[in-house]
Amino acid sequence: RRLVEAGVPVVTLSVGFWDTHADNFELLADWHGPWLDRVLAVLLDDLEDRGLLETTLVVCMGEFGRTPRINNIGSRDHWHHCYFSLWAGGGIQPGRVIGESDPLGEHPLTSPITPSMVGTTMLELAGMGTADRAKMKVLEGGQVIDALL
Repeated sequence: RRLVEAGVPVVTLSVGFWDTHADNFELLADWHGPWLDRVLAVLLDDLEDRGLLETTLVVCMGEFGRTPRINNIGSRDHWHHCYFSLWAGGGIQPGRVIGESDPLGEHPLTSPITPSMVGTTMLELAGMGTADRAKMKVLEGGQVIDALL
């Protein structure tokens, strides 16, 4: 929040301990879940209380989803077919669920949202439209996730 108040245009937080290939369920229940719940809720409330959430895009996501099946060490491995992200503020419409997977969480039932679409949408919300992206040769031809706007 302090970086946003100071005018820093992009703030990234990388949580390196999140990649759980063992003890997945214990770590999620005892550590990762409660930590994320508390930290993300405080950040969003703090930004909202200070009037910064409307102009600050917050995206919580990982680099992969997780397999819908448990592996032989009681965990879940990387799965690129389906994953989630949480978006708040920055001009998006709140309270939406976009996209749907099959009942097992293996594959999208609706049109998939690609990493290119995620990046394009972030840039669009930051004020970098189609012409600007083309001029800079950044995500040329990328599609915006229209359902977020």
